[in-house]
Amino acid sequence: MLCMIYYQVWKRTALVLGTKRARLWYLLRINPIMAVIWWWIWIIPLWIGYRMYMGEGGLVWARTQKIDANAKLFKSKIIHWFREK
Repeated sequence: MLCMIYYQVWKRTALVLGTKRARLWYLLRINPIMAVIWWWIWIIPLWIGYRMYMGEGGLVWARTQKIDANAKLFKSKIIHWFREK
């Protein structure tokens, strides 16, 4: 059955693709084995990302305590500036 499908594709691609090389490359690209390899290349990172999203395996944005370290410095500079005037 697969041979019949390839034969039909070979005949129909002759209308669109000019060279035999282009037609062979097209048959290689639509090959079911290549399609499975392509899906595995993409499904593995997607599955890993989904597991990280669902299971908190990725980066977790923890809340941090904000410290205003410059306020004291700024106030002292302003006070110093006003005293000079």
